[in-house]
Amino acid sequence: MPCPSCITVAALLGFIFFIHFHNKQMPLKPVWTFCFLLALFSIFKTGILNPKPIYGSSDAPVKLFISPGCSACLEMLGDIQQNTYLLSKTAIFPVAKNNSDVIKLLKFRKMIENGTELKDAVDRLNDFSGSDDSLFIRTISWINKAYLVRNGYSQVPVLMTTISNVLGEEKTDTWDIFKKSPSKGCGFEEKECE
Repeated sequence: MPCPSCITVAALLGFIFFIHFHNKQMPLKPVWTFCFLLALFSIFKTGILNPKPIYGSSDAPVKLFISPGCSACLEMLGDIQQNTYLLSKTAIFPVAKNNSDVIKLLKFRKMIENGTELKDAVDRLNDFSGSDDSLFIRTISWINKAYLVRNGYSQVPVLMTTISNVLGEEKTDTWDIFKKSPSKGCGFEEKECE
């Protein structure tokens, strides 16, 4: 899997190749172009289109996709917060349904970056208002929605785990969080909440 710096070097070499060999070795140009575009697509697919968290690590064993305007999402997040072991293994991935969600996620992200505890930031989630906008939050939200759609989901909250023994000895009470009814939740559009 080529890395972004390798693609940058390949682009520069390709640029030099196209400048200096304008009329010579024409058969190599399409081959190089094909290989370069194939490598660029693989980076785009694996690096850019992977979901992006707003809290936690992107390779955390538990992934929770939520929208701040969804009461079922906030309820599930509250359940996870009550279990410190599970919370330590969880990453939160934002999905904004509207401008209000974007503003809430932007301010939530700033609070987390400034060292505010997750519980305090979640408790103050609905206090946020204003007209700030963030292309970064919109992009992350779009990437996360695309990831969910590719995996067959059409609403949040979505709770995924990548390993079966994520809870270890803690299984007794916490499996109920994973068994919550998927019928309650919010679709990806503004007025699709139950």
